[in-house]
Amino acid sequence: MLSNNHHAVISAPGCVSLQHQSSAGSRPGIAGVRQACVYSTTVIAYLGCYRDLLMLLLEIIKFYKSLLWHYLAPDTLRNVTPDAQHCHRRRFTPQYLRKKRLVKSLWLGALTIGVLFQSPPLIFVIALFMTFLSFLILDETT
Repeated sequence: MLSNNHHAVISAPGCVSLQHQSSAGSRPGIAGVRQACVYSTTVIAYLGCYRDLLMLLLEIIKFYKSLLWHYLAPDTLRNVTPDAQHCHRRRFTPQYLRKKRLVKSLWLGALTIGVLFQSPPLIFVIALFMTFLSFLILDETT
């Protein structure tokens, strides 16, 4: 309940302003204005429900993705033990992972340059050069 010298004014959806009446008249005093946002429990319940449904949907997608990976991928792709001589498992060796981190850092640097200097020809040249540099660094031929 509001006391005699307060009245409620709806100022925005979901927000209530409590205004203190000045002693001089019926106009609300400037110093007496407080705002208390009141959130409906139904809105919070709906947001929680949608968040839970989204999480459930993501878990279902991850489950079916793992099933597809288990049944459709060949055994050689599912084996992730590092082997420098194998065509697929060489990507899990420490040397190759170090090269991948270097290439990732170079691409992030090129992206930063592209964002700073927003010129399409410059971005195109940087992208072509970075593609060449990435293949050059990650190439395993002797």
